[in-house]
Amino acid sequence: MALIHTLFSLMEQFYDRHVESLFHKSRFRRRIGSYGLSPNASPPVATLDLCHRLTCKAPICDRFSLSYGGFYARLRQPAPTNALLAGSGMLLTAIDLKKYGDYPTYLKALRKRSGNFCRDALKANRLGYRIESFDRSMRVNDIRAIHRSRKVRSFGLVFEAIFPFYKENVTTLQSAADGSQSPCGLHWDLAFGIFVNPENASAPDGARSSRLVGYARLHRIGNVVTYADLIGHGDHLHDGIMMLLHTVIMEWLLDSENMYAKGLDYLANGTLERGNEGMFFWKKKALFAPYLVNLLEEPLPADFNATEYLKLNRDVALAGEDAVSHYRKHGRKEQRPYKTSGHSSDGMP
Repeated sequence: MALIHTLFSLMEQFYDRHVESLFHKSRFRRRIGSYGLSPNASPPVATLDLCHRLTCKAPICDRFSLSYGGFYARLRQPAPTNALLAGSGMLLTAIDLKKYGDYPTYLKALRKRSGNFCRDALKANRLGYRIESFDRSMRVNDIRAIHRSRKVRSFGLVFEAIFPFYKENVTTLQSAADGSQSPCGLHWDLAFGIFVNPENASAPDGARSSRLVGYARLHRIGNVVTYADLIGHGDHLHDGIMMLLHTVIMEWLLDSENMYAKGLDYLANGTLERGNEGMFFWKKKALFAPYLVNLLEEPLPADFNATEYLKLNRDVALAGEDAVSHYRKHGRKEQRPYKTSGHSSDGMP
């Protein structure tokens, strides 16, 4: 069984990296044009400060800084925009929270741009759907049912739906403790669910009350919060549940009294090139826009020497890793030497 799971996992990775990526270049040309930008124009820049993990103490801070730091580093565009045309880059899709300031301003812009989006959200509200934060570890079966409700989604095939035994005995949910950890306020993991009482919903399924039929998982990393998961049950999508979920989350993020949202600048949702047309138009109607990334990073020591670092850390050189990237991600924390003379590692604060 372990071998089968490994095989399907490799199939998922192959599809994402080699099949899905085939469409990126054509999607970029078409989608950037829909924003009134030519392929050679330079989109606006989002400055992301992930808040270096050395200022934080919990494991979630370290994990988020590593995983999201690598993702946003790949989106950083120091080269001219025409590099994107060659397929060498991707654009972040995000909502600039500073642009709106408060929820009424965002809602006004949303109504002007996407009246149908607002009407669908109101429809879901009238049908009795409600949005609440929840503990994912208590809703494992509902989450599994949501993921398996459609064989094809915006990012392609859903292997778990096509082969129900796949991941049947694999716990993909991390501990709910992540959601309660907010040691620095700059890194957190929270989930918001769409709940329904079956008698109030138009979809003729479900037997018990207060069932989870969709959810969003939000990860905050410094001044950006991202949709790590955003998914609804296939039988309920026509009720406008995802529109309602997004508007409630935006209201929460733009609440000036919300301590979780203090210092947030952007809500991100993947890249411009990924996902099918339905997902792209959903994001566009929700007022997501394309951005180049200016990633603020912990400055290197003034006397850092990349060549010396690789000489002194042969495992890094043998692995073919970039000296600067490795030092920022691991070397500083591990107090690895980066030069041969004098004091050669800056200690932990």
